Amino acid sequence: MEIGSQFLERRHDRRFPVHGSAEFQARESQATGELLVVSNGGLLIRSVCCPALYAEIAVRFSVNDYRERLSGIGKVMRKQPGLFAIVFVKQPNRIRELLDWLQAQETSAKH
Repeated sequence: MEIGSQFLERRHDRRFPVHGSAEFQARESQATGELLVVSNGGLLIRSVCCPALYAEIAVRFSVNDYRERLSGIGKVMRKQPGLFAIVFVKQPNRIRELLDWLQAQETSAKH
């Protein structure tokens, strides 16, 4: 089973597996993690420091080879040791451009 596959079972938005980084802050604690999945609705992040379930967090993230770093507000909706999923409460500006870029990368890799 692929890491995080249970998080990908409930699909409402197109999800893109990615390689990237994330910084997140919940209350006074701040941590970093590895960005695994991006969608219009949220993110999947691997980290040794996972926020509490239902915590609202500020997140900044980047996808390898993409020109911009994005920021948003999310709520932790699913969690397991070392892995958590957030749903955007405040969607990052330019998320649509990132998703379009990921779609184009995926399409060009198939040809």
